[in-house]
Amino acid sequence: MRRARVVVASREQAPGAIPNGTLVEKCRTEPGDTHRDGERGTVYGSMGPAPVPGLGERCYVYWVEWERHPGIPVAVADYRIRRVGS
Repeated sequence: MRRARVVVASREQAPGAIPNGTLVEKCRTEPGDTHRDGERGTVYGSMGPAPVPGLGERCYVYWVEWERHPGIPVAVADYRIRRVGS
């Protein structure tokens, strides 16, 4: 049996979010993360802001296409990325 690779992500851009196509880098890496601080990627899409249980604040979710894994957008919370140069 042959397996197909399916990637589900949104190209939508949430109001007030970092614009699609913006270069970002990973920050606040936690144990088990695939991508480490300083790794770069491009914003593919976003949604939010939405409340985050336990944080007491609202955050955006971004789909980022990382340079090390092209073609595979990955969901990441806004506090785990920053614009390059900021």
